[in-house]
Amino acid sequence: MLFTTTIALLVGFLIGYKGKLFFKSKQKVLNRLSSWLLLGMLFFLGINLSNQNDLIQNFSSVFVLSLILAIVSSLGSIFTNKLLNKLTAKNYER
Repeated sequence: MLFTTTIALLVGFLIGYKGKLFFKSKQKVLNRLSSWLLLGMLFFLGINLSNQNDLIQNFSSVFVLSLILAIVSSLGSIFTNKLLNKLTAKNYER
C-alpha cells in the first residue's frame, strides 16, 4: 500500500510538473475536484472509524499514534517541499 501511494504521488508530481501549461488553465477545476475528493475520503474514514467498537477503549493510544503520524507527515512534507524547491530552482538557473 505504501509503495502504491508513493508511486501515485510521484506520477502525479511528474504529470503536474511536466504539464504546467496544460494544467494552468484547469487549475480552478482541479482544486475543486481535489477538495471534494478529500472531503469524500474523510467522510468514508469517519464511517470506517465509527464501525470500530474498540476505538473508544483504545482512544489514548490511537490519539498518540495519530499525533505522531501527523507530526511525521508534516515534517516529511516540509522536507520534501524544500528539497524539491532546491532541485527545481537549480534547473531554472541553467
